[in-house]
Amino acid sequence: MPYSLRTADLNGRRPPRLWRKLGLLLVLPLLMALSAETARAKPFVTAAPFSANPGDFITLQGSGFGANPRVFITPANSIVPTEIPVTEGRDNVIIVRIPKTMAFSLYTLKVYENLLSWSDGTLLNAPQIHYFDAPDLATGMENRVYGRNLNVGGATPKVTLLDTVTNAQLPVTVTIRQSYMLGFKPPAGIIGGHPYKAIVSNGFGAVTSEATTLGHAAGNDYFKVGQVWAFDYITRNGPGYRAGVAATEADHHIFNVRTDVALTKRAVGNGVANDAPAIQDALDRASRNGGGIVYLPAGTYNLGTTGINLRPGVVLQGQSNATTHIIYGPTTDQGASFGMGATGVPDNGVLTGIADLSLKNLDKLSQKVTNFGVRGGVISKFFIARVNWDLGTGTAIGLKGDRIAVVNSTITQAVNHQGGDALTGGNGPLIAGPVSNFVLGWNTIKWATDQISINDTVNAKVESNHFTRSATDTIVATAAQTSWPYIVKPIVVGQVISRRLGRQLSMQFGRNNLIYGNTFDVSGGTLQVNQNDGETILNESVRRDDTGVVTSASATTVSADSKCSGVCTWNDYPNMNLFVVSGKGAGQYRQIVARTNNTFTLNKPWDVVPAAGDHFAIAVPSFENAIISNNTLNDNPIGIGLWAGMFLNTTVTNNRLTNNGGIYLDPKSTTNAFIANSLTFNTAKNIEITNNTITNANGKTPAYVRIGQTMISPASPWGTALYGVEVRANRLTGKPGTFPYPFPDGFQNIVLFQGKTPYTENGIYGVTGTVMQGNACLNCSRAFTLNTGALFTVLWNNTFGKPVGIDSVFVYDTPIVTSSPNKSAGTIIGND
Repeated sequence: MPYSLRTADLNGRRPPRLWRKLGLLLVLPLLMALSAETARAKPFVTAAPFSANPGDFITLQGSGFGANPRVFITPANSIVPTEIPVTEGRDNVIIVRIPKTMAFSLYTLKVYENLLSWSDGTLLNAPQIHYFDAPDLATGMENRVYGRNLNVGGATPKVTLLDTVTNAQLPVTVTIRQSYMLGFKPPAGIIGGHPYKAIVSNGFGAVTSEATTLGHAAGNDYFKVGQVWAFDYITRNGPGYRAGVAATEADHHIFNVRTDVALTKRAVGNGVANDAPAIQDALDRASRNGGGIVYLPAGTYNLGTTGINLRPGVVLQGQSNATTHIIYGPTTDQGASFGMGATGVPDNGVLTGIADLSLKNLDKLSQKVTNFGVRGGVISKFFIARVNWDLGTGTAIGLKGDRIAVVNSTITQAVNHQGGDALTGGNGPLIAGPVSNFVLGWNTIKWATDQISINDTVNAKVESNHFTRSATDTIVATAAQTSWPYIVKPIVVGQVISRRLGRQLSMQFGRNNLIYGNTFDVSGGTLQVNQNDGETILNESVRRDDTGVVTSASATTVSADSKCSGVCTWNDYPNMNLFVVSGKGAGQYRQIVARTNNTFTLNKPWDVVPAAGDHFAIAVPSFENAIISNNTLNDNPIGIGLWAGMFLNTTVTNNRLTNNGGIYLDPKSTTNAFIANSLTFNTAKNIEITNNTITNANGKTPAYVRIGQTMISPASPWGTALYGVEVRANRLTGKPGTFPYPFPDGFQNIVLFQGKTPYTENGIYGVTGTVMQGNACLNCSRAFTLNTGALFTVLWNNTFGKPVGIDSVFVYDTPIVTSSPNKSAGTIIGND
């Protein structure tokens, strides 16, 4: 049953007298020595938030807390610990509140099982550095660091660069100050080839990054790509070049395709003649000379169905995207065997790019026109800058490699059925992956079919783009569509619905990702998505996961020999983590570095070695160190979805969703469709959903924040899925009567059971310790929905605005199945 907590329960307990505090300080060393003699394992915190303000509730998860745990807090400016009340607690989870009257500080928390056994200190509000914005560093070129608690408590953050070769420290000027990012401009003194770390002080603590960025000599970003690696392009002829003198040809780097005397073929640029051979000849010559620029003056250059290949070291540049045009593609039906590559990099090209021109695919029949591809290879140091690209009915721009930037460009794509037929086929305007150090920024992208897909990323930034999906790709439903699987909103014959499902931005399997300051909207009507699909931003990382039961473990290994007889088949991939989800070590994860038979070797020792019988999940992280912030989302069917997969250190903050659905975190427990006799069990740790504004004004898309787990198999909870989920200061505005697609208005913290066999409780809760504090649910018929799967949910200082004339409740608490008498356990509800 819910536990109603009054303010006096938190703040009314008389704090220990000073002499009692000092006495504890004197006695602690002795107790420490005594505890060293005991054989008992001390308490250990395996999951805690990174941040906490005065008055915040927080969840500590771990092991060995005991039946009556006690918690002490010490601010950075004090040596005297203060005991804070345990609001709810058991041996593996504790809910406490930072005292409202305590000043913001760097806090150290310790959990005491008794005076002979206590945990190591857990730090709150310490700066965390996850990664650098760019892989390269040069004097005067802005860079950033991303993490947590970088700008907090009103203090002034400071950044110092540490040369890891010389140990020299270079203070920098901080230009951007946010909790999750600090921008800075490196000073003079950066040495090329030297790796640099960042030392960040947030005014309460300091930390040195594990991540590094590579120093680069100062240079000129000639093409205005905004990246240090763009300094490396050749942008002028060498000093020895003399036009028309063959002996100086090696110094020839800048080729005008219409006038260069060294070219045996010259382009016409009249829009009629096929200029592909002349442009290709110039690209080849520039590459043979070590690189340079192939320049297209004002005009229209027709590639026909021939296409061109970019070459290593060469940039294709026009006068401007308003005056230099490239057209290509067929204007009539070429037959089923037709296919062409308009542009691409076929040979693992380095230092290539396209700048300052417009490209247009003339095909209107969705024939096989590859607008841009890497032809099976990878590219490095490639950019598209200030380009207007009309993809027509052709394929997506396909990218994979390292140091890739698509910036300040306009990309459009028409309805298409690439990869299928007129009913099933179609792709979006951009497919990227695997990619590292990828920037998609300051672009306008408009399309009608499917989605933008960016997968397998390391250091990917999607910033300040305007994405618009057209609602014009539709069909009229027949009986075939009414029987589609996973229909959420009923489909009737004759209804106009979306032909091709999909989202706006789909990102899977990413580490160090930023989705920041973008606008997502819809043109041409309403996206009629009736199936369980249609997210604006979605991470749906499936297939790369597996589970096991510990049979033995050491400091750096886990063995799981009970899965099969002999050596098991594991669904393993590179860069997987092993996450313990039950037992004393639950909440810990480590990266897998090797597997021998059924034994996994990990990258660093466990804090608490898992015991035989403990459950674990392995997966490639869906998002690790991800920030989704300051985006504007309008008129899409569903908002931001973190579905399935393993989510670690992910923040969704300061986004504004209007008639655009809501935000959900929904790991799952189900039969693994890709490995026989195995289970998929997804996890999430250190997830923040804060300060988002979600409005359902038109009654088409509910406003919600859903935290939960979808449980299909087994029929009893297999482990705890969520660790350290915080939902704070979000504002929802609902509209009663809205069809609950995919979830109803309001905040939800539930386990959704969809199994075919009866659900059985076993004392394990899939959703534990979710903190929902300081939120508002206006015009909501059910502000908060809980059920049996939730333990120690905190509902504190939340605002409930009841709709007029509608029956409404603040908390709707229900069993997972009607046959069970149990509802949520240990729920904490109240206001100051």
